[in-house]
Amino acid sequence: MKAPRKDFTIRPNDQPQRREQINLWDVVIGKVELITTCRSELDAQQLADKLNIDPWYLSRGDKLADRQRRAFAP
Repeated sequence: MKAPRKDFTIRPNDQPQRREQINLWDVVIGKVELITTCRSELDAQQLADKLNIDPWYLSRGDKLADRQRRAFAP
């Protein structure tokens, strides 16, 4: 088994329009590109760990039919 990557990291969310929402954390790749935002540091770290093991973790199980259903939903 390959060693986990260290590409995905977390950082505190500092968007000015979200100041009233406390404890938001960003999962980023390469310390630059935002992947997603989580509501707690623990959730963000767990997601970053899973992404370091499997970079396609968020896309697993997302079939073409699922994407089409979301795209054409009323």
